[in-house]
Amino acid sequence: MREVYFINARGTIIEILKMHPIFHIENSFIQRALQCDSFSENDPFYIDIDSVSFHTILTYLNCHQEANSGEDYNAEKYLKLLEKKIEENPTILYAMNKLSILDDLTNKTKWSCSLDNCLDITKIWDEISGFTYIVNMLCENKYKKIYFCINKYGKGDTNNILLKNNIPILDIKIHDKNNNTINLNLGYQNLTDPLEIKKISLIELNNNIKKFENISNFSDLFKDINRLMIGCKGIYHRYS
Repeated sequence: MREVYFINARGTIIEILKMHPIFHIENSFIQRALQCDSFSENDPFYIDIDSVSFHTILTYLNCHQEANSGEDYNAEKYLKLLEKKIEENPTILYAMNKLSILDDLTNKTKWSCSLDNCLDITKIWDEISGFTYIVNMLCENKYKKIYFCINKYGKGDTNNILLKNNIPILDIKIHDKNNNTINLNLGYQNLTDPLEIKKISLIELNNNIKKFENISNFSDLFKDINRLMIGCKGIYHRYS
């Protein structure tokens, strides 16, 4: 009898062999879920990903495993074709990101951090909110042992907060591992409207980014921030 797990991809029940690589990717969303969910036929594990994209990911992971084994030359050829298809499809890249299975071969940034509940990853962001997200994302992931940041928030419009389209940020303080610190003012509370935050201009933000790109202690961080700011324009730009 085959040993299988069951996954519900937006209403489509998919039966997958337990030996499939998607269940064995360290620290992935699926692997973590296996610790507390049965993935059984009676109670399949639900993922908010369309079934077509998920099947493509399953095929990609199978092909990746076979190509890395070195036993199938054709698998290497097909892997390159699949990677090209995935690179051109932000929906699949988004799904892979949410499953925490973006790998070095795709060379993509993992867009996820503690502010995921503040911004909708699928929408266009204002640059100050996007900058705030990107700083936290880099400090928590790529530069986890090098930089950390502290956010100071103000009072924002409730509707914006619920719709995840604005971060009510006032300041960000960034420290490096040598205790060098920078404090960036990003906005101030409007005295005439207690639920409005006046944010700094895009010109002022860009000047700050360029300034700290040229300061050695923070250069790498701000070069990455500058490179990723285009992601504020929408999901395609985050994964292209």
